Amino acid sequence: MKNTFFLMVSMALGYCILVSSFAQTVDSTSILEYETGFWAPAYKYCGQEIDSDEFRNILFSLNDTEIGSLYGGSKTFNTLANITGFVGGFCLGYGVFSKESQTGLIIAGAGIVMLGAVLNVVGNNKMKEAVLKYNVMYKQNINTDLSGGNSKLFQLGISFALR
Repeated sequence: MKNTFFLMVSMALGYCILVSSFAQTVDSTSILEYETGFWAPAYKYCGQEIDSDEFRNILFSLNDTEIGSLYGGSKTFNTLANITGFVGGFCLGYGVFSKESQTGLIIAGAGIVMLGAVLNVVGNNKMKEAVLKYNVMYKQNINTDLSGGNSKLFQLGISFALR
């Protein structure tokens, strides 16, 4: 009787160890993060900073066309924001520091700078939306894998009969 009990307990512990080796945990925090900064954005994967190339590769790893279009749109808007910000800043600076007053150029420069700021916000929001979509899809894929959906993991079941 004692041998049977110890055998069942050791099998249960072995089962727990085996199952825990296949466990994948996804904490409630984001897997992929995009944070805007003063000079450049910060990219993080699982809490560690990565460069923009690694960020792009990870973002495109799910092969989702919507994530790709959001990423591309973000890059387009941010590029347009940089160009309009430079042109507006140049016009604003030239209008302020020229020898004669150029009020029209100052107003136009300020307007173009504001347009650049709006384009930058739109671009950053598109990138944040792409990252959010990636995180949601990643967590869905993990949950599907763990529940046995289209998983390459196998499920193991052991039943005990006590007599």
